[in-house]
Amino acid sequence: MLNQLLLAAVAAAVISLSACGGGGNHDNPFPPGPTAHINSSNFRDAAGIAAAGVQRSAEQVSATHVPTFELKDQSTPGTYACRDGGSLSLSVTSSLNQLTLQNCKSGPVFVASGSINDSVEATPVGQAHVVKIKDLSFRSGDNATPLQTLNGSLSFTLRPDNSLAAVKADFSYTRQGRKESLSLSEDANGQKLLEIQSASFPQALSIDISADEKTAKISSRGDGSSVTVIESQDGKSYTLELRGIGGGAPIASQTLSEAEFKALIQKWL
Repeated sequence: MLNQLLLAAVAAAVISLSACGGGGNHDNPFPPGPTAHINSSNFRDAAGIAAAGVQRSAEQVSATHVPTFELKDQSTPGTYACRDGGSLSLSVTSSLNQLTLQNCKSGPVFVASGSINDSVEATPVGQAHVVKIKDLSFRSGDNATPLQTLNGSLSFTLRPDNSLAAVKADFSYTRQGRKESLSLSEDANGQKLLEIQSASFPQALSIDISADEKTAKISSRGDGSSVTVIESQDGKSYTLELRGIGGGAPIASQTLSEAEFKALIQKWL
């Protein structure tokens, strides 16, 4: 039945064109529809770029949070040893802590150089921090991980148990010669929203992550086309669902193994 309806529609269009003297023109009379920014040829890469951006955002928040946390109970200016090597210098003006880092190593985070200004205010929820980052050259991971240079701001609240709440960040960073920007927000319920502007993709990508971190919707800010990444309950596979400009039902899908998805992320790190 569907084929018959399509054939009838085509026949009607041909008759209409012939009546208008257009039947002799063999050019396609219908202009092509717009190509979605996230489409069948690039939705895998869009998912990988977004997932790599999420991983980098976690590293960047750690790079600004970990050195600050080391001195959370310190209010005396001076130079202090970092937990696993290097040092950071602290100067204090009213409620502003100014940190300058030199080869500071704390767990997986290594900061070669740069400065962090941390403004602290007590709130009913916990300590509210507004952090300004300048030329922070750092890496998170093993020594083979390339350094990236970070600038921007981060605001967060530390609860009494030192857990994070209500995070908001705006970063620009350079890594292996590529300049990118990232905005991040997380509410008290754990809902996360990121936006990444990457040289690897022509449009900004908006990433809406569920509170349980099992589902992420990656949308093009340009036209709303999207790919949704759904992690299986056992964490051993990931399903990618492509949706067009108008949303609706998936128009393509693909399931990747855990190893395949990790390789996709690694491609864009």
